[in-house]
Amino acid sequence: MANGDYEKTHKKILDCGKKIFKDQGFEKSNLRAICKAAGVTTGAFYGHFEDKEALFSELVEPIVSQIQRSYTMYEDRSFDVYKKEKHIKKKLFTRS
Repeated sequence: MANGDYEKTHKKILDCGKKIFKDQGFEKSNLRAICKAAGVTTGAFYGHFEDKEALFSELVEPIVSQIQRSYTMYEDRSFDVYKKEKHIKKKLFTRS
């Protein structure tokens, strides 16, 4: 199998899996339907993914990573604001 074919098939499985997960939910989705939609055999599917969970993980990982980055950024900003406010309050209530 040429590398271009592998990538093309991988993307097709991802696209079809995404649509089926979206339409039917994770629990009701099955590999047979995903493979049929992607035009691949279950054997070919297993050449790309360990199981349905691995396919789902690859689809949601970028979103989860973005959420984690955003959370960390806002958490850091919150602590920065807290430290600044604490410093300002100290100055306001300290006698000169």
